[in-house]
Amino acid sequence: MTATIEISHTERDDRGRYWTETPGGEAELIYRLAGAGKIVIASTFVPREARGGGVAYALVKRAIDDARDAGRSIGSTCSYVDVLLERNPEWRALRA
Repeated sequence: MTATIEISHTERDDRGRYWTETPGGEAELIYRLAGAGKIVIASTFVPREARGGGVAYALVKRAIDDARDAGRSIGSTCSYVDVLLERNPEWRALRA
């Protein structure tokens, strides 16, 4: 059984951030707002010690779930996010 990853979120002006504490330090996803109804995910980072445990996936999933709930579309300049958007058909419809 996988432990639940607690993710915090903040959005201010035209920038947003999701983060969580890991044993190796803070993991984060950073995005910016791009016009009405669109976020562009710029990057994800997980400390080396916490990689492979689903942390980055959890951050991306939370961002996508929140975007869907807010009626936003998603763009990305992050290669990891691009791969996830292609692998998950239910997320592709949100892609801007």
